[in-house]
Amino acid sequence: MDVPNLSPDEKQILDRLSRLEERITHIEEHFGLAREVEESTETAVEQEKSVAEETMEEDELEVRIGETWFAKVGIIVIAIGMAFVLTFPFEGLPAAAPGLLGYLLVGAALFLAHFWRESFELVSRYLRGAGMALFYFTTLRLYFFTSEPVLSTSSFIGMLILVIVVLINLLIAFRRSSVYLVGLSLTTGYLTAIVVGSTWFTLPAVVVFSILAVHARLRYDAAGLVLHGIALTYFTYFLWALGNPVLGNKIQFVTSPLVGLFFLLVYAVVFAVGTLLRPHRESEQFKEVVCSSLNAGLSYGLFLLHTIVSFETAFVVSHMAASVVFLVTAVVFWEREHSRYSTFLYAMLGYSALSVAIIKGFSVPNVFVWLSLQSIVVVGTAIWFRSRFIVVANFVIYLAVIIGYATLAQEESGISLGFGLVALLSARILNWQQHRLELRTEFMRNAYLAAAFVVFPYAMYHLVPQGYVSLSWVGIGIFYYLMNFLVKKQKYRWMGHLTLLLTVLYVLIIGIIQLEPTYRILSFLVLGSVLVAVSLFFTRLMARKRSRGA
Repeated sequence: MDVPNLSPDEKQILDRLSRLEERITHIEEHFGLAREVEESTETAVEQEKSVAEETMEEDELEVRIGETWFAKVGIIVIAIGMAFVLTFPFEGLPAAAPGLLGYLLVGAALFLAHFWRESFELVSRYLRGAGMALFYFTTLRLYFFTSEPVLSTSSFIGMLILVIVVLINLLIAFRRSSVYLVGLSLTTGYLTAIVVGSTWFTLPAVVVFSILAVHARLRYDAAGLVLHGIALTYFTYFLWALGNPVLGNKIQFVTSPLVGLFFLLVYAVVFAVGTLLRPHRESEQFKEVVCSSLNAGLSYGLFLLHTIVSFETAFVVSHMAASVVFLVTAVVFWEREHSRYSTFLYAMLGYSALSVAIIKGFSVPNVFVWLSLQSIVVVGTAIWFRSRFIVVANFVIYLAVIIGYATLAQEESGISLGFGLVALLSARILNWQQHRLELRTEFMRNAYLAAAFVVFPYAMYHLVPQGYVSLSWVGIGIFYYLMNFLVKKQKYRWMGHLTLLLTVLYVLIIGIIQLEPTYRILSFLVLGSVLVAVSLFFTRLMARKRSRGA
């Protein structure tokens, strides 16, 4: 180390200090002390950063609470307080006085919202919404909350004024491009449909507001708006169907007009179209599935409830119509975007409506014939939709039909044989069009064949005299062997084997004990002859295969 203007002694001291520092550094490196110092330094820096980040998060949370939530909650509280003020009786003043006061408050709120639009943007937005809500409530005050209303919802002028207020709110909301304000305005629209109460105003008005909800959802890509519209739509219909108890009417389901019931189907189609027209149709996201589920479930749930309670005479026709609407909706979903979930939901509702119509329109046991035939239709459409969900659901319903028949039928008839034929036909359809389905295994086909294997012996056991049961089961086994010969599927051969083994068990256990000697001898001879014939056939068959292999 060379420093100018130093004496020789001073230079010697500096050299010794420099060498001493180097030795200390080597010692620290040898014992790892330098690394510990660096790590402690890094740890201290990280702790400082963590503390700084926590401080920033706390500041952001404080800003969010103080600037956003306090403003929102505060304005809501003020608006509610103003609404309570307007509900005072104001005795001694003209009936229109509360309305005039309310409109003055509305003007003040909207003026402040406009004045603060740049300096206090959040407060301005919330204040505008409060002003719009207060605008509607002030108008509503002219009809209700007083013994001497200024206007009546039963008059044309009264309805027109409420509609104009709702339209003004909607224009403001769409002009501001605010999802929050659109939702608020739609709520006032549905409320107007409720308070007016007239059937021919309420039900068509709900159609209009449903279309506006769908339009807003497409315009702003806000699924929350259409969910909001779905909930308000079916809630409004439910209140109407109950006789509109909000207006003080007695709670009882309305029984006319019948056309009012079909507005539910119109609402369902409107919201389904809203999902179909969404901008991004390449994939079905969770929000679309929720919209379709809520729309489908509420529409048909209310439809079913109202028809059961009030429209028994038109029950079958109305559910047939509902079945057509939902199935057509499912077809459109599939053809337009190959939807899986929405197609499944609407298709299952269509099948359910058809099943309900069949159950109501036919008596036991004929109802089970039509339900089993419906199963074939469902399998065919499931193949078109390429939906394994529908195939699985249909099989569960098919089993339920069989169990219902076995439980409710007073006496056995040839209907049970039809169940077996339906199972075989369904299995053949699935095998024929298996390339169109997303079934990676043969599970569903085997399930239908297993059902047929159980149903045919069960049916013959109840249909033929006891002495001929074993002979009829032998005939079933021969039928399976013929099916194997025709369609070249080994499964049918195995079904024949298993049916003959089942027949053997029946003859050995039941036949020896219960059958008369003549039928017992005949059963043993026929069964034995068939078993020997089958054995000879397969012996020849295996010999041919071995000779070809050689």
